[in-house]
Amino acid sequence: METNSGFNKSLVQEIESRLPKKNDQLLLLTDVLSIAKEAAYRRLRGDVPFSFTESCMLAKELEISLDSIVGDKHSSGFKIFAPSSGIDVVDHTSYYINLVYQKYEAACRKYEDRPISIMTAYNTIPSSLLQNYPLLFQFRAYKWGYQMHRGGSYLFESLDIEKDRMKVKELVYRLYENAEISFIFGRQIFVSFFKQILHFYELRFISDELFLGLKEELLHLLDTLEWIATGGQSDRCEKIWLYLSHVDFENNYTYVKGENIEEAYIPVYQIHSIYSSDQYICQITKE
Repeated sequence: METNSGFNKSLVQEIESRLPKKNDQLLLLTDVLSIAKEAAYRRLRGDVPFSFTESCMLAKELEISLDSIVGDKHSSGFKIFAPSSGIDVVDHTSYYINLVYQKYEAACRKYEDRPISIMTAYNTIPSSLLQNYPLLFQFRAYKWGYQMHRGGSYLFESLDIEKDRMKVKELVYRLYENAEISFIFGRQIFVSFFKQILHFYELRFISDELFLGLKEELLHLLDTLEWIATGGQSDRCEKIWLYLSHVDFENNYTYVKGENIEEAYIPVYQIHSIYSSDQYICQITKE
């Protein structure tokens, strides 16, 4: 009984940390659990414990791991992560676009309207910097689709994802409005990105015209980043820092810190991510 009481208390605290306003907490419970407002009040006060099914439904909605709430009982030293997203879509390019959109949509729900600090280390150009550039954004989606494509040719010009790019762009703007951001770039990220473009151009999957367009957008991105580095701010962020590392990274890392929230993210194969709110994981990611 004591353990169950502790679990419910931890779950309520997790809800409060992600939704500080009481009305938002009530709306979450009534919508997700399909219960009356008074029943939601009783659960938030601790009068009525969450059932296992209700706990799972809330964990899925909030993208949290029940393992982290129960507590890590393993003695091996390994920490339990939770997948931040996962859908089954047959078309691989649609799969990519859907995951990118879902990632930023979830981040907006979680962080919007609260000041946060985002620290990142990237060995590739982050997707958040590509959403202003139609061809560069399209190329990232194209490369994913090509790698997943089975047989035959897959031309760059065959994609039409402009509407998707605009939706992602709006989410990125919303996410960054109240954020302080630090980008740490591996030394080869721009050269590596251009070599990827060049590879597909030499395979004749990218036309001469689109190749020149990609090159022009990449140069424009470099100019924009130089302007940001000089002024310390962008058109959406009050404070932004850019660092160019002398070394390359084995992976990409993101650390998010805000009021009542601290999380670490490690992207997997460009668009999937695993994340953790475990204090130790967050600390070593930050360091």
